[in-house]
Amino acid sequence: MVFNRLETKTLDARYKLVIDRYAMLSAEDKAKFDDLKEQYFEELRKKDEEAAAQMKKEEQAGQQRQKELADKINRQKNLLKKDLENLPIDEMPDCVEKYQKIIKEYTGGKKYEDAKFPANETVLGEQLRDYVTEWKRPEGLTVFGEGFNPIDPRQGAIGDCYFISAMTVAGKQHIEGVMMVNKLEQRPETGAFIVTFYFEGEPIEVIVDDRFPVDATGEYAFCKSETGTKLWPMIIEKAYAKLHGGYNKIIGGKVNYALSDLTDGYPEEIKLSVAQKNLDSLWETLMSYTKQGYLLGAGSPENPMGDAAISPEGIIQGHAYAILDVKEFEGERLLQLRNPHGNGGAEWNGDWSDGSYKWTEKARKVLNAEAKEDGVFWMSLEDFAYEFKSVYICRIFDPKIWKTCPQIEVTLNILFF
Repeated sequence: MVFNRLETKTLDARYKLVIDRYAMLSAEDKAKFDDLKEQYFEELRKKDEEAAAQMKKEEQAGQQRQKELADKINRQKNLLKKDLENLPIDEMPDCVEKYQKIIKEYTGGKKYEDAKFPANETVLGEQLRDYVTEWKRPEGLTVFGEGFNPIDPRQGAIGDCYFISAMTVAGKQHIEGVMMVNKLEQRPETGAFIVTFYFEGEPIEVIVDDRFPVDATGEYAFCKSETGTKLWPMIIEKAYAKLHGGYNKIIGGKVNYALSDLTDGYPEEIKLSVAQKNLDSLWETLMSYTKQGYLLGAGSPENPMGDAAISPEGIIQGHAYAILDVKEFEGERLLQLRNPHGNGGAEWNGDWSDGSYKWTEKARKVLNAEAKEDGVFWMSLEDFAYEFKSVYICRIFDPKIWKTCPQIEVTLNILFF
């Protein structure tokens, strides 16, 4: 347990001890102590300002990205009004009709190459081009391999942990949904895939080829599957990058908005600095949302060092995590999370971590908890509320209810805490 989670009476006792010891100092030592205290608070103030400035910068970048995306989609809508039948493939906007043309034309070993999202540094930007030495098509990989696993995606060189977490949380139903446009069968032998995202309630098709960036070690540079045998995380990340105009354009974001893009759900956020005051209410909300099938993620506090900073308990700062489960066990309120860095990534090392003394054989069996380096870990609600900054929510609604109850949108804006 860290200091700010000790009981109030213990805090009062320590505070009194500090005051008593301060009173015993000489005038010279008090002056030194006061100077150190001022320096400390000045450093905290600067860190807070830097974190706030970074957050504002990211928000502005996100707003600009949304504007660019809206403009792009409007242009695509105008293109869809044209006579698609007589347009060459490279002049067509991404759509089902274009993919059907690709399937017919690219046969007998001929592979599709996407002229609108070329395999070169123009889609990487300055931030990422040094990570890539070549592009290659996969060999011996299939879309879902031996089957779908929610912890398949592993983050690569892109700072898109929020999107990797969203893919983890989305689950089999939604991931298969974005990969099956209008029940259209994917045809890997063509070298092309079609993916569906959502923007302001409307489906948007994106077609990508299967040329992926490779780093100097010969490994895929960006998102890949933990086993290295599955294509779906790489395909969806590339399609998301194309949707936004480049791999560099998907650096930084929030899990709830990425989930909305994948599912057409409604994004929300709970600030944990407020929720800490009423953990019972927070728990009831998390349990209720889980039962209703809403998708959840979490964000840790920003740090000037970015995700190079890690808390003493193993939580990466300024990082997005997937919330995989929320369960109560023998009076303990527990959450299961995943670090999108995956195998070998930093994990929580406090109570209920993989090697915690709190685990019993019964607890591991009931919660299906394994102690292994996979980025997945459990922690208590109390620890979670203080280690993380936000809970990201994506509400998934029954389309029939949504269409017949327009007042839902108003209800969603109710403040829960």
